[in-house]
Amino acid sequence: VDGEVRVKADQKGCSCDFDDALRAAKLHGCAASCCDGDGQPWPLGETDASSLGVYGTGIELYFHFTRCFATLFAVVALSSLPLLILNSVGTTLEFVEDGHGAGVVMQILARTTVANLGSPGSAPHPGQLSQRELYIFGQSYDVRSVTFAAGVLDALMSLLVLAAVLWFELVSIPRVV
Repeated sequence: VDGEVRVKADQKGCSCDFDDALRAAKLHGCAASCCDGDGQPWPLGETDASSLGVYGTGIELYFHFTRCFATLFAVVALSSLPLLILNSVGTTLEFVEDGHGAGVVMQILARTTVANLGSPGSAPHPGQLSQRELYIFGQSYDVRSVTFAAGVLDALMSLLVLAAVLWFELVSIPRVV
């Protein structure tokens, strides 16, 4: 019998034919696997989240959320890359790399933070603050203008993340549910 398992009852319990059980297990595997209507596996890169809605709204929302926020993370990471590069070529915190008991983690943090941006200026009197300059493509900039631009970019990316979260909660979830 196709798809059914013949079970023989005896006094000790149930026993079944191995070939029938194997055939039933294979049919169950085909019925329970992630396949489209034709029984073919879903294409890995071409399947959209709404197609997976046949497995439930939670599965569809999970894959929609994952794709949306992976793209958002890539955009935010790319937008922070210029500042990270400018920080890492700075020389303000070189003394941390010269030792002073700093471990490897502290050296990496000092190299990539805004405090390392630019190069230290030379103050005419000890204790007097000097302007730090930053050279971008041979052009000298005051470090304050660069940090302001970096702050504005950071604020825009924070607003973008907030907008994406609100959009997902207020638009995507109600559309699926």
